[in-house]
Amino acid sequence: MNTLLCLAGLLAVCGLASAGVELTEDQKQLMGQLREACMGETGVDAAALDGCLSGNFPDDPKLKCYMKCVYQQMTVMDDDGMVDADMMLTMLPEDIQPKAEGILNACKDVHGADACDNAMLFNKCLYAKAPEVRTSSILAFEWRPFF
Repeated sequence: MNTLLCLAGLLAVCGLASAGVELTEDQKQLMGQLREACMGETGVDAAALDGCLSGNFPDDPKLKCYMKCVYQQMTVMDDDGMVDADMMLTMLPEDIQPKAEGILNACKDVHGADACDNAMLFNKCLYAKAPEVRTSSILAFEWRPFF
């Protein structure tokens, strides 16, 4: 089940649903559960999450830590609080890796003040580097499992 969650989350992060990758109902359900769990853990306001859909990333500690929670639950944040883009890439199906690699590599070296800040900066980078897939990235899903 954790592998299923990781795959679904990584597809989301990399914005690959628009690249012909279909998520199963189980994956969507797991992602929804992850969203709820991280919202509960951090106390982030749903309005802050909704703002991310249009690229509005407020300097909100709860939002930053929500993003950290998502990456930690997906097991793609290392002990130093850095999002492990290389780990993400290896967990994706081989046919998706070429499209994801450039996006992930462009964002893998972002550094913030702490793990929560790193997660926020990584998400902002994904948003900036992958405009063609914004509508299906971690920032926005038609069914909005994370945000």
